[in-house]
Amino acid sequence: MEVNPPKQEHLLALKVMRLTKPTLFTNIPVTCEEKDLPGDLFNQLMRDDPSTVNGAEILMLGEMLTLPQNFGNIFLGETFSSYISVHNDSNQVVKDILVKTDEVFLEAQIQNITTSPMFMEKVSLEPSIMYNVAELNSVNQAGECVTTFGSRAYLQPMDTRQYLYCLKPKKEFAEKAGIIKGVTVIGKLDIVWKTNLGERGRLQTSQLQRMAPGYGDVRLSLEAIPDTVNLEEPFHITCKITNCRVGGSRILFRMTLGREEVSPLQAMSSYMAAGRNVLRWDLSPEQIKTRTEELISQTKQVYDAIGMLDIKEVTYENCLQALADVEVKYIVERTMLDFPQHVSSDKEVRAASTEADKRLSRFDIEMSMRQDIFLRVVHLKEIKAMKKRMSELCIDFNKNLNEDDTFLVFSKAELDDLSQKLRPLGEAEREFILNLKKKECEERGFEYDGKINAWDLHYYMTRTEELKYSVDQETLKEYFPIEVVTEGLLSIYQELLGLSFEQVTDAHVWNKSVTLYSVKDKATGEVLGQFYLDLYPREGKYNHAACFGLQPGCLLPDGSRMMSVAALVVNFSQPLAGRPSLLRHDETDFARFSGTNVETDFVEVPSQMLENWVWDADSLRRLSKHYKHGSPITDDLLEKLVASRLVNTGLLTLRQIVLSKVDQSLHTNTALDAASEYAKYCAEILGVAATPGTNMPATFGHLAGGYDGQYYGYLWSEVFSMDMFYSCFKKEGIMNPEVLYYFFSSFFYFYTCPIPPNS
Repeated sequence: MEVNPPKQEHLLALKVMRLTKPTLFTNIPVTCEEKDLPGDLFNQLMRDDPSTVNGAEILMLGEMLTLPQNFGNIFLGETFSSYISVHNDSNQVVKDILVKTDEVFLEAQIQNITTSPMFMEKVSLEPSIMYNVAELNSVNQAGECVTTFGSRAYLQPMDTRQYLYCLKPKKEFAEKAGIIKGVTVIGKLDIVWKTNLGERGRLQTSQLQRMAPGYGDVRLSLEAIPDTVNLEEPFHITCKITNCRVGGSRILFRMTLGREEVSPLQAMSSYMAAGRNVLRWDLSPEQIKTRTEELISQTKQVYDAIGMLDIKEVTYENCLQALADVEVKYIVERTMLDFPQHVSSDKEVRAASTEADKRLSRFDIEMSMRQDIFLRVVHLKEIKAMKKRMSELCIDFNKNLNEDDTFLVFSKAELDDLSQKLRPLGEAEREFILNLKKKECEERGFEYDGKINAWDLHYYMTRTEELKYSVDQETLKEYFPIEVVTEGLLSIYQELLGLSFEQVTDAHVWNKSVTLYSVKDKATGEVLGQFYLDLYPREGKYNHAACFGLQPGCLLPDGSRMMSVAALVVNFSQPLAGRPSLLRHDETDFARFSGTNVETDFVEVPSQMLENWVWDADSLRRLSKHYKHGSPITDDLLEKLVASRLVNTGLLTLRQIVLSKVDQSLHTNTALDAASEYAKYCAEILGVAATPGTNMPATFGHLAGGYDGQYYGYLWSEVFSMDMFYSCFKKEGIMNPEVLYYFFSSFFYFYTCPIPPNS
């Protein structure tokens, strides 16, 4: 609709009204008599009342109704329904009326609820990136634009004023129905005022939203429909179907009745909101398969639309922001499709989820290799400036490196391989185990073979701990029932981080044994996120311990924030009748509750540092209680447990070196035989031969599970984690929240930002 076109008569008036009930017209006495008092007083009053409809003086009481003339109060975040009223203001017959829905009309009503006049300095609508806005608050008089509110923009106490705006899609988007169809954000109001005392105020709303058309890949519109139809008789209508897919790809239609199918991305657009967990765990195998294909199709449409943008018209909003927005929806939907393979009790669901993971992984690779997207991203000035800055930093770095003549002096012994430094400790531990094995063989009448076999190692390492430190793991387990450990861990985290954890009742979960907790800021009560605890094994479940990120904590297109959701998946022993699940000390691990997004060779640092808490006597007291009589763990047992921390350190570290060497070798030379390479390093470094006829690397998931060539990070991170714990927490107090704040705000910022700002 063109705003105020010159020399053109408007035949129709269009008004958008909020749906409210009509009210009874009762401002003056009502009668059904033509005359009620001498002199026709009533009729005179009715004629003088400007709000009276002509002829109303002879209407019955039940007919005296009036419709609302304004919206009433609309509060931020409120959703309301409305209708469009079209009125013919002319004396002509108007046919074939078409109301275009691509235009969005917004009426903002502002009321001064103070006791003093207000000067309205500015009331404007800042449109979103896909719309242009026209203000309909002025008229054209003699070639000049004159405001409808008069020359003075004062708003008297309790007065109201309506501001009307018309939003139209920008030309580059209006022609592409596939892009504009899902847009809900229309813009935000910016209001500036002054009081009679000169005090200035400003209010800027959050992004206003409209309900996006739900036509998906196609738009269905009615072309012809009969004016009247007979009850229970068939009638004919003519429809027009428009292909809204980007690129105009062919669509195969199938006619169905009484069924509505919504694509994943469209569905998420309606329920994604701040402070909500939108994850579903009840999808059937067929639904997983269908939604996987729909997710790929919908995401590809966004990529195709961006790839078709004129290179000169590429902006941050229509390129990077659009990619970021669709990525949020993609991640959440994908979680619901590929996570069930790890936790579902249904074998068919796990199989469908695994196939979905494969299909989506192939799609990820395909999208990451798109040259059209790459060219539009690098075209942006922001990216160019960043690349220029990176180039300058690299040049300066190389210059400084070349001119630097600093050197350090090392002795030959200091440059020896770590395994050589640990050899004496490893030999001493092996000798102790051999003597232990020899003695046990003599006592039991077994033949002593004079060596440590691979299947001997774990058994005799446990026996070493029992003999050297008098630590009986079975006795110790009785003090670590899982309920007590979980409560203690969560309590310590809440104290350290200033958080509160609340279990969600009747939560939607994938198994009845799973629990869901909400995480709140203790000071403000704000919900920050949620986490699931899946603690016990079952058939088909992921058989290790891991923290899965399920829903990212990030900003949504409307400016609100999606809360983060994660799942801790572990496999502790199932509770038995009269006996709860009891944990070994090495299972009471703070690391199981950690998860970060950092550089790969730093990724183990947070979990390794948190392990220090379960070796602290005060922390252990909070985590333990005998499962039968509830008595605390004894000081004597605590001292022995803490002292046992260094048992078998040599052999355990040498084994990590073996695995790191194997990882590096196999990713350096693909022609190597994995079993032979592992056997070689076991003999050379660990001093314990690999079991003949076996291939341990075939069960070594880290080789191709994200740690490819970087398994050394486990040992490398030990250096960082110990340094941080003893220089920060041990020194200042392990329950000191200020130390933890410093830790997260400095160390984690550095290690999650390869190029810090202003560096």
